[in-house]
Amino acid sequence: MASTLSGPSVSISISAGLSGGASPALTAATIADTTTARPGVGSIAGQVSKVYSSQLTINTASATTLDLTSLTDALGASVSFGKLRGVKITNTSAVAGEDITVGGGSNAIIPAASPLVASVSLDATFAQNFGTVGLTVDSTHKNLLIAAAAGSAVSVIVTLIGQ
Repeated sequence: MASTLSGPSVSISISAGLSGGASPALTAATIADTTTARPGVGSIAGQVSKVYSSQLTINTASATTLDLTSLTDALGASVSFGKLRGVKITNTSAVAGEDITVGGGSNAIIPAASPLVASVSLDATFAQNFGTVGLTVDSTHKNLLIAAAAGSAVSVIVTLIGQ
């Protein structure tokens, strides 16, 4: 049975407070930057029709390669991406130094490896929006490589959206 996508929404938010100066002339500012996209469901530019999400364990002995043409969704249905619109990978390790890299490898959809650093106090997340056109997934651009720099069982959550 095929799965049907509904209500896709992609967002990222960064907020912080700043203060400076000396009393009584203390100044403060609030930074809030949020972007949210709600692509339609379908197969034309700007739309999405497929999503994949999974918690994986990555170890230093062998990197994990996801073949975007051969995945299984949360309901057990086969997922084969033709376009990749967005990637979110969160390193949920609570151990400092259990870093991961995303990208590179053979037939890479993301060619360069980007470091992610996990610490006890902050999950590290790699998020990439490939716009309304997306990245084309084909025989030479289909693999998403995730490698761990240290640790024997680095837990990550991988979520992909596209067509």
